[in-house]
Amino acid sequence: MVTMPRTVNEFFDFLASNIIRTEPFVPSNEPETQVIKALNQLSRRKFLIVSGATLGATAWRMSPAEALAVRELEGMRVAQAALAAAQAAGAQFVDVRVQLRRDRTIATREGRVRDIDVRASLGFNVRALAGDTWGFAASDLMTEDEAERVGREAVAMARASAPFKERAVELAPEPAHQQHWTTPIKVDPFTVPTERIVAKLLGANQRGMQTKGVKFAESALHFVHENKLFLSSEGAEIEQDHFRLNPWLRVTALGSDGDFRKRSADLPRLSAGYEVVDEIDWDKSADYAAEEAVAYLSAKPASAGVKDVILAPSNLWLTLHESVGHPTELDRALGYEANYAGTSFCTVDKLNRLQYGASRVNLVADRILERGLATVAYDDEGVQAQR
Repeated sequence: MVTMPRTVNEFFDFLASNIIRTEPFVPSNEPETQVIKALNQLSRRKFLIVSGATLGATAWRMSPAEALAVRELEGMRVAQAALAAAQAAGAQFVDVRVQLRRDRTIATREGRVRDIDVRASLGFNVRALAGDTWGFAASDLMTEDEAERVGREAVAMARASAPFKERAVELAPEPAHQQHWTTPIKVDPFTVPTERIVAKLLGANQRGMQTKGVKFAESALHFVHENKLFLSSEGAEIEQDHFRLNPWLRVTALGSDGDFRKRSADLPRLSAGYEVVDEIDWDKSADYAAEEAVAYLSAKPASAGVKDVILAPSNLWLTLHESVGHPTELDRALGYEANYAGTSFCTVDKLNRLQYGASRVNLVADRILERGLATVAYDDEGVQAQR
């Protein structure tokens, strides 16, 4: 159990021991002085304001290390207890997911560290089919008693919803897979020393600011690890460890009149390990972003009129995400979902009949692409990934 902090000092000690290393760095390999100086600028007060506030309630419950331990020790027992309870309550079909998520973010600006954040969340959910209708329940309390309660609640929710169903749920056939899969990585990003990451980011900032006209530079690395355990009443038992990273670099050019323009480097967001960070040509990326920012600052505004528009990959991905990704989400296409992205024009009745774009447009959903952000072995319903 975690001993809860009662004072500000105890809270800082709690964060320092459970969440993140905060004392001055004294590395054995003597990295650049600017790295040590930047890290140590994260004062006690600033750390509490920046990191303590963002870590939120999860930090008060358990540290990333504790979350890993609880998942390892209790995850399978919790999943099995929830599954058994839902079946005993009369469910036609049940699946359970236990998910641990870890995030690590290091952000810099010019020659200083702006933020260091390490966090974790852990919980489970149950989906039960009863009365030909879905019921859902979830919790972040990892005990067998809670798992049994949540399993029964999912069945109760399904039965309560059954009178209002428009059509009965029909499950597509899928084998009960049993596998442990991990994103192919060479270097676990959660084991890389902070000093090494900071040195890489500060070096990129410094390079970007060498271009005449560039006044500011900022960079960050965000790493995510998701461990998912999936069990079903049909016998599926799947565990997946999905690693991904998001590198980021942006520079700002400032004109003599106070006008400014920002440009970001086109860095890869991938499912991979820290090795990608070392593969990136940070100097080239910083130079390119800096040159674009300076050119953008002096560029003349486009004149009014009909124009041919060329979408660069850095913009096209978002266009596809909004115009293709959201509308083709199955729950949205089936009418189950209508959140901020809205409903969908791409409904099931248009299958094999709707022309989505020009004849030259070819769209493929690919969950097995090497290093793809969505690449996994199985989706959240235990269906094998495909192209």
